[in-house]
Amino acid sequence: MKFNITAFAVAICMCTATVHAQSEKELVRFDSIAHMSAKIAKKMHYAYSSFDDAFSKTLFTDFVESLDTWDAVFLQTDIEDLKKKYETKLDDELNGAPIRFCPEVELLFRKRMKEAETCWSKLLSQPLNLTNHEQFPASSDKQHEHYYTSYPANREEQRERWRKWLTMVVEREMFNMQQAQAKNKIKTSLANIEQAARAAIKRRLTGNNNRYLVKMDHEDYFSGYMFQFSQLLDAHSVYQDVKAELIYSNQISGTTTGIGVTINDIGGTMRVVSMVPGGPAEQSGKMKLGDAIITVKEGKGKPEGISGYNNYFLLRTILGEEGSEIILGCERPDGSKYSVNLKRATMTLPGNIINTAVIEKNGEKIGCIVVPSFYSGMGNSVSVDMINAVKKLNKENVSAIVLDLRNNRGGSMDDCLMAFGEFFPYGNVIQIRGKNRPVYTKDDFDNNMNFAGPVVVLVNPRTVSAGDMFTSMMQDFNRGLIMGAPTAGKAVAQYSVKVEDRVIDSNQEVANKESESFGMMTLTIEKYYSVTGRSVQLRGVTPDVLLPDSRDFDMYREINHKHPLAWDSIAPANYTPWNFGFDLEAVKKKMQAEVNNNPAYKRIAENEAWLRKKKVEPVSLNWEEYSAYRKEETRRQNESEELMMLKNKLTVRIPNNESAKEQQGFLNSINADLYISTAADAALELLKTK
Repeated sequence: MKFNITAFAVAICMCTATVHAQSEKELVRFDSIAHMSAKIAKKMHYAYSSFDDAFSKTLFTDFVESLDTWDAVFLQTDIEDLKKKYETKLDDELNGAPIRFCPEVELLFRKRMKEAETCWSKLLSQPLNLTNHEQFPASSDKQHEHYYTSYPANREEQRERWRKWLTMVVEREMFNMQQAQAKNKIKTSLANIEQAARAAIKRRLTGNNNRYLVKMDHEDYFSGYMFQFSQLLDAHSVYQDVKAELIYSNQISGTTTGIGVTINDIGGTMRVVSMVPGGPAEQSGKMKLGDAIITVKEGKGKPEGISGYNNYFLLRTILGEEGSEIILGCERPDGSKYSVNLKRATMTLPGNIINTAVIEKNGEKIGCIVVPSFYSGMGNSVSVDMINAVKKLNKENVSAIVLDLRNNRGGSMDDCLMAFGEFFPYGNVIQIRGKNRPVYTKDDFDNNMNFAGPVVVLVNPRTVSAGDMFTSMMQDFNRGLIMGAPTAGKAVAQYSVKVEDRVIDSNQEVANKESESFGMMTLTIEKYYSVTGRSVQLRGVTPDVLLPDSRDFDMYREINHKHPLAWDSIAPANYTPWNFGFDLEAVKKKMQAEVNNNPAYKRIAENEAWLRKKKVEPVSLNWEEYSAYRKEETRRQNESEELMMLKNKLTVRIPNNESAKEQQGFLNSINADLYISTAADAALELLKTK
């Protein structure tokens, strides 16, 4: 129910610190959004039915740290003053009191950001001392563990933090520039590289300040606050405004609605590094790889500089409604400028949908299906695509199938279950428990097992959510051999509900004809369990055969998220065990022994251990020490990447002699993949045990 404007009139008038910045209308709107969202969360969220002072304290810390990510913008006195007023009051605000913490923090943050600009501009105006033997504290994987334990006590201490942080990021930029110049056989003095690096960092910080002080309005800050509120419920509950909803729909559908470019920050400038074939950018004929996008103009609005934007704000700026126009101000590498008018289009990205191939090895045909996510919606369905992929491979008479779920982003659980049904006879496969609801089971939706041969599943820490559960089901029933690194460990389900001017009942929604949308809450409402009663929440699925990988995927692990739901287990369900006729145990032991003795995997494991150790150590601010460390880090990373590529490529082709021209990039991505080759070897071993 929407809160009456007059009901808050007195309270609003008392908050003189915020009224001059946020209008009464905005403040009342924020009150309505927060109160409605909190009411919905208490009714629907799996773990929360109320909010208390402990919740308030954590929300206080989370929001402040989300703005000041490395603890150098606010002063310690700022935090202490805010704590006195708000640290144990945010639960009261959520439960019905006026929302005043966020507006006050926003005003203070804007003020401190302007002051910080004066500080870093001055520091970057002259060469930095790169000879001191100093260190910058290491950051942690866990987002809530920051660089420092407190904020600067005074301006002098604040300036010193900025100096050290700027030294670190300038050295990082210098190293990247040096590497790029070496690749292009360009020689430049260290002084010139340092000057160019400072200029790049200044462009980036200027753009970042523009984002916070110009681009973001009061509602953007409030949306950020509500996002932190939802993330405190658990790692996968999210408050979304309209733009965030669009980004979310793109992530789960396998499509994107934009202009068809990938942009990277190179030297403080946003440059085009790839274009979608047939997308608006490529079809324009103007845009080329390496061009910089300087400004973005939406409709009749003003051109907006995008330097310094993080990936999320780039998406918010570039994505939009299909058919809507966007004007880009661009610059070519030679310095010439041009503008291009583009109409956004919905595109299915090749890497976002299932791809299928046939591997021919040792006289056997082995199918390979790469599953990037369990997508559903906007004309795409992983379940339909999986059915078609299995049909194609059956026509080829493949003896086994490798399912590549590495980097699988999750998605629709129903589509996941239907895809699983291609490899499993009909029956209960998972258990689900909701808030105040008894546990129930779900089956695989399909009476037909369209492939009964050996299956090998490749996974890694970026195998998330529905990817976790697909892997778990394969392991529960001994249906496939799991290989790789432990999966992410997300075994919870979300439901989205509009935050509107309407009364929410536990069983129905009574709509007000004049309802106003305030965004969307996506809330965790259920937890998944296997038919054996185990949960992979927080822990992930431990593969049957462990494969080392030097790439840093720890940020995707559920245990490294800020506020994940806990692990637990429940009673087993009634289910039918199956014997698929292959000796998995024997192959597990044999393949693990081979991996452990494989020189390539042994060296990758050594590099992984070294990189993990260095990751938690402080960073040297001495250029010679820093560059030596980065050179060794790069050498090890490059060595591992090379070891992951086969010298003798696999024989791989598209099924049924279909044209491979459009899928040559896909074939090239798997024909030299060490892990695909190892999985194919495991499939051959399984065949021997039939």
